[in-house]
Amino acid sequence: MDKQKGIALFQVLLITTILLILASFISRKANNQVDSAININDKQLAMLDVKSTLSHIKFNLLSKTSDFLADNQGWNFHGEEFEISGVTVSVQDHNGLLFINKKTSINRLNAIIEVIEKLTNQPFDVSAQVLRQWFSNPKNSRIQNLEQLINLGVSYESATIIWSNITVNPRILFNPMNTPYILLPVFFDNNQIQELTQLRTNNLTYKQTKQVVEQITAIENDEFSGYITGPYYRIKISANIGESYWKMLYELSIVQEYNGFDLITLSQRPL
Repeated sequence: MDKQKGIALFQVLLITTILLILASFISRKANNQVDSAININDKQLAMLDVKSTLSHIKFNLLSKTSDFLADNQGWNFHGEEFEISGVTVSVQDHNGLLFINKKTSINRLNAIIEVIEKLTNQPFDVSAQVLRQWFSNPKNSRIQNLEQLINLGVSYESATIIWSNITVNPRILFNPMNTPYILLPVFFDNNQIQELTQLRTNNLTYKQTKQVVEQITAIENDEFSGYITGPYYRIKISANIGESYWKMLYELSIVQEYNGFDLITLSQRPL
């Protein structure tokens, strides 16, 4: 009798253990499904935040001037991050980027190479002379895509850094106000870099900043340079909801046509 009771008790304990394991498994699976549903919902909300912010940016670029956006809404156009309603944004004016073409000097190419070497902490893959020689071919007027750099022998890491800091738009003016931090050493000496970096932390108006930049760089308006922002912009937008996020990079051009309408061209890809 005691033996039968022992067996029965063992069976009860075994069944109870199995039920507890099964209940734990079902509960964990249900929780995972709930978490997955929450993450999917958060991802959708983050995506909507990015799209809504992009619409906000386009509206402001169409309806307001650069000085108004800088002075009244805290925008900048040199790619430094700021927030719009809790969404992280950077707006880079293409006029502050590199434009690498057959007229680019050896000194400028060497300056670019030095910047890349400091960032990657390794020697650059090809010399400035090799880059210049590539431009001797009449078909090669300017760097237009990442593949060209890689075909020249530039590593993918270095080519990506260069590609993310150049513009391929043929109509371009260099605007020193909107040069991103990474490119300051390409265009300016150490003293100028220090002054320009400090200037961006000062609470000056857009007009006052322009006047000081002109003094620091001695760059005046001409056919190659000008203190004009736009019409080409590289925009990065990142939204986080819970543990989910959505990040996009947009290439945006807003060109005014003769009929008074603004032509908007947009390309996009995930960051």
